[in-house]
Amino acid sequence: MEKLNYLERIILKLKYPFMETLHKKNIQLINNYLHQIDELARTFFDTDLYSFDELKKIFNKSPQSWRIYQRKAEVQGYIHVSAIKKNIGDKLLNGEISECDIKLDDFLEDDNYLEGYIYIGSVVLKDNPTRDESLAVLIAGVVDRILELQDLNPKLSKIITIAVKNSKGVNHFHKHLESFGFEKKHIFKNSDVMFFLDLNNNNNNRRFSNLRTLVARKRIEYYQNKKIKKIIFIKLKKIFKFALKSNGNFLLKIISLFRKQI
Repeated sequence: MEKLNYLERIILKLKYPFMETLHKKNIQLINNYLHQIDELARTFFDTDLYSFDELKKIFNKSPQSWRIYQRKAEVQGYIHVSAIKKNIGDKLLNGEISECDIKLDDFLEDDNYLEGYIYIGSVVLKDNPTRDESLAVLIAGVVDRILELQDLNPKLSKIITIAVKNSKGVNHFHKHLESFGFEKKHIFKNSDVMFFLDLNNNNNNRRFSNLRTLVARKRIEYYQNKKIKKIIFIKLKKIFKFALKSNGNFLLKIISLFRKQI
């Protein structure tokens, strides 16, 4: 790999998974986090938003699409990266519809293998994005989710997102998208900008390619270690079951069998 830039050096030091998923948490916790997400969104965005009930429906359509970044049990940021139908993505790219026109049925579930677009719907940080770990966490989380979507559905290779102004009239992510090689496709009347990236295009920005490689490496290492730990755990269960059924020196039997197994 080439010499790492500032952002890549931070991501390299981050613990994987970069952000927390919500779909495996209990209903009470999910509702608590969704309320925090809703509150954060209404503080951050200067555009029309879904109602809380609509937010819950979108979450339930694809819970894996949401990731949170929290400190001391408080959500500091979140991302929403999902797949949407191809015809909806085409209309967004052409400026025929806006984000507010996306309906619940336009989102694809993770196990749906239809052709579509990867849609970066939200990247929100409580404090203004700066060159710190918080911003790196969110960017790494987005890339990780993109890789996850592609693992589940190889037909997803095109990314669309809309850079919007926050409540203070600042568009923080505009310059980041351009630096990663996203192409500006459409400017809406409210000055929001539609960006597009084709992951199959060999002329893509090398910076984004390097970032994908870095995140993929951390992702692979995590799941390899998780698999090894699971294998060791299964072997230890067998060893202790054997020891409980045996007579004599259990400890010696455990050590002896463990060495043979590992």
